[in-house]
Amino acid sequence: MATTISHSMALIQFFKAQLPDLKSPPPACYTVRMPPKTTLGEIGEMLAHVVKHMATKDDLAELKRELKGDILTVQQHVTSIERQLRETKTEVRLGDLEEKVFGAARR
Repeated sequence: MATTISHSMALIQFFKAQLPDLKSPPPACYTVRMPPKTTLGEIGEMLAHVVKHMATKDDLAELKRELKGDILTVQQHVTSIERQLRETKTEVRLGDLEEKVFGAARR
């Protein structure tokens, strides 16, 4: 029995030697990868791109004129539709009155 215990202890020691030390946690990595620095030349290129593609006052004024025309057209369509709805509503009410006064519609 003593040999079995010593043999078991030897196996435990062997496996402990094979495993990493589980008592202490792995070392933490405290370094943060820094982004590359932006050079003045790159900033100048970005600014030139923005200025090249930026809208001017004249562009905005032209856009405003175009939108005013489009808005006016849409308003005219809405007004026409509202007028048609009022006329249809009036016709339906007249039809209902005719039916009440004269009975079934005479179409």
